[in-house]
Order: sequence, then structure tokens, then C-alpha cells
Amino acid sequence: MVKLRALSVCLAVLFCISNAYADEDVIMRQVFGQACDARQRGDDARTAENRAVDKAGLDAVKKAGIIQDYAQNLNEQALNLISYRIIDEYLFDSEHQKTTEDDKQVCVEMSARLEMTPDDLVELINEYKYSAGPTEVEIKEAVEEVQQQIQFKPQNLNEKKLLYIKPLKFWNGVETANYTDTLHESFANSSYFFVTDNQDMADYILMPSVEEAKVDAVDSQNRKMKMVVLLDIIATHDNSFDMLHEQQNHFILFAADKDEQKMADTLIKKLLVRGATALSPQLDKKIGQSLESEKLLGK
Repeated sequence: MVKLRALSVCLAVLFCISNAYADEDVIMRQVFGQACDARQRGDDARTAENRAVDKAGLDAVKKAGIIQDYAQNLNEQALNLISYRIIDEYLFDSEHQKTTEDDKQVCVEMSARLEMTPDDLVELINEYKYSAGPTEVEIKEAVEEVQQQIQFKPQNLNEKKLLYIKPLKFWNGVETANYTDTLHESFANSSYFFVTDNQDMADYILMPSVEEAKVDAVDSQNRKMKMVVLLDIIATHDNSFDMLHEQQNHFILFAADKDEQKMADTLIKKLLVRGATALSPQLDKKIGQSLESEKLLGK
């Protein structure tokens, strides 16, 4: 009887393990992660620990490798966004324990059961793999590559174009000009265009928007904010101009006693600057190509 029971247990374990990798309907993994977080002024006894747990969850999902099994060459931001969604929706029975705790930091180890369908995972990957913004290094490399490709530059002020920046629009229709100066500074150093305050004179119009700003409670001491910012540039007189589009997504974790509006304001500015840094050289390239065409046509 003991031998039969042991055999049945072994078969059950083997069945579960095989299902974790072979069952096309469900992906099941036991995941493990570890992380540390520095104590900050004003933290209570659990705040740094909770931030460490959140980081450990991210570490666990990324190390599990299931995202990488279904998508190659994701940038770090896309990988983080997909991982956070998995943590929010598909991690169960999460447990953690502190491994280090002193006046400077808290370190934890965590484990959880990951369970989701391949269809759910593919849907998350498709949602974020194209929309997640480039990393700082990728933006810098793209800017350098674009600048190398542009052969024609304005020879005089008359050849430089004008860009108008519209007020930032939120998903609920509310608009604000509070971020116009931030965007103006980000687009101010181009050799191909000026920023203008007169929309009627503009050759191009920048339309910034916040498509999503969501705050979720991690626990009583911590919050997680998700922000989605879009930047689109259209031409006012050129029907052949394809709209330039940049989307920036980001998650941040912050203490519940922090000013939520200030956190949102800081994040919006950061994402707008990142988006502008990526878009400005693209507009330069478009204008350079237009100048090339005009010169070839003898205009």
C-alpha cells in the first residue's frame, strides 16, 4: 500500500510537471525571485519590505523565461510592462520572507504560482511589444543613426519649418498647457525647425496626450502608477506626410503617503521628454528628405 501511494504521488508530480510545459491550454510554473530595497526617510516598518517584494516579483517573472519563450528581442521596458501585468493578474499563492534587514535596506525572497494560458500571454506581448518606448540607449543610437542619414540641411532660415505644440490632452477630454514649456525645450535644439506659438503659421503640429493614468493599491502603504503618453506629429500642408507617432509607457511604485498628483506630474514630464527625444530626429529626417526632393526637382 505504501509503495502504491508513493507511486501515485510520483505520477501526480510528473503529471503536473509535464503539464507545466506540455499542456497547450495552461502555462503553470512555480517562480522564485529575490530583491532588496533601500529604506527611505518617512518609511514605516513595512514600506521598504513591500517595495522589495514588488521588485522580487518582477525578478521572478522575468527569470521564469516564459515571456522570452513566446517573444524574442523585447526591449527592457516591454519586458517589464508584460511582467507587471503577469504579476497583477496571473500570480497566485505568493509568499515571501526577509533575508536581510538593517537600517539601510530590506532584502526578500519570494515564491508564487504562475498560471495563465498561452493565448493570454501572447495577447499581453502583442499589447506591449510595439508600444513600449525605446530605452535611453536605443533613443541615443536612433538619433545618431538618423543624423548620419540626413544629407540635406537648411541653408537659410527660410528653409526651416515651424512646429506648433498643442496643449496636452487627457483621456477625458481635459486639456492643459502646463507641459508646453517642457515640450518646447525638448524640441528647441533642431537645425530643421523652430517651435512657434502661432498655429496658423505652423508646418507641423505636435499633439501630446495622456491616454491612461491608473493608480492601484499594492497594499495599505504602497501604490503603483501606470502611465501611457502619446506624441503625434501631423503636417498642416503636406498630404503625403505620414503621421509620426511615439508612445511611452511606464510603471512606478511609490509610498501611499506621497502626493499622487506630484508623482503623476513628474512621470508625465519624464515620458513627454523621452517621447520628444525620440520624435525630434524623426521630424528632422522628414524635413531633410523634403529638402532633398525639392533640390532634386530644382525648386
